[in-house]
This record gives sequence, C-alpha cells and structure tokens, in this order.
Amino acid sequence: MSFISKLQSKYQYNSRLLTSVIVIIVVGFIFGFMASGDLKHITFQVDRISSSRVKIFINAFTINYWYLFVSWIAGMVSFGLIVNYFIAFFKGFIWGVTFTLLIRSEAVFGFFSFFKLILLQILFLLPALIYVTYQGVKMSLVNLGIVTIKNRDSGNYFKVILVSLILVVLYSFFNSLFTNIIR
Repeated sequence: MSFISKLQSKYQYNSRLLTSVIVIIVVGFIFGFMASGDLKHITFQVDRISSSRVKIFINAFTINYWYLFVSWIAGMVSFGLIVNYFIAFFKGFIWGVTFTLLIRSEAVFGFFSFFKLILLQILFLLPALIYVTYQGVKMSLVNLGIVTIKNRDSGNYFKVILVSLILVVLYSFFNSLFTNIIR
C-alpha cells in the first residue's frame, strides 16, 4: 500500500467520523424542532436581572462545560461511543427546541432572537462540541480495538479538554459581556 493510499484511507475514515458527529447534531436539532412543533403559540417573557458579570460568567461556564467534560471522560472508556453520540444528539435537540419555541413565540423576530442567542454558541460551543465528540468517539473506537493509533499518547487526549476549556471560557467571557440575562 503506497503512502498516498494510506493517507486517503485515513482521511476517508476521519472524514466519515467527523460527518457522523455533525449528522448526529443535525438530527438532534431536527428532532428537537419536530418534538416542540405541537406546542401552541406561547408568549415568553424573560426577566432582566441586574447581576454581576462574574456571576453571569460562572453560570454560563458551568452550564456549558459539564457536557463537554462528560463527553471527554466518556471517550476514555469503550462504551463512551454511545455517551458521546447521545450528548451531541442532546445538544442538537436543545438547540432545535430553542429555535422552535422562539419562532413560535416571536414569529419572524424569533429567528433573529434565536440567532442572537445562539451566535456565541455557534462560534465557540459548536466547534468545541464537534471537536470533543469527534475525539471522544475516536478514542472509544481505539479502546474497542476497532481503530489503531500509532502514537497513543494520553497527553494528546488531554489537549482535547484544554481546547474545549479555552473555548468555553471564551464563550462565557463574551456571554458575560454581552448579556445581563440569567438563564
């Protein structure tokens, strides 16, 4: 097997794995959209609470970091494959429900509200979710013996959680700057 064919087969595997992660998130979004589609017109009111930016930062960080950490931990065990896909599906489902409820409550303006609420999540949390889920699934496949990695260094897998930590800290920081709504 030549170097080019080895490279192509590795790229195809990584590409399929990455595609599967993205498809799970999109399917979760669609299921969330469909699951909340039967709800009648609901008017939501968000109370504004003046709170310190530190409290908002801590709240945003704790809400969003836990599922990435669980996904990362799950990648260390064989059954983590299922856990990682479930977490990705769940996050997509939550985004789908949020989108539907905002559309139902505010019609066309709901799309803009959704976009404002989710813009930071698209910029920071979605890449973190895709990256951690992808690496966790890949590590689970290694643990199952389905995939082999030449240099199985635990330090490389530790970098996954550091990258996600940085992305969640950035999300929480910008969230605390741009909002004064406590979720």
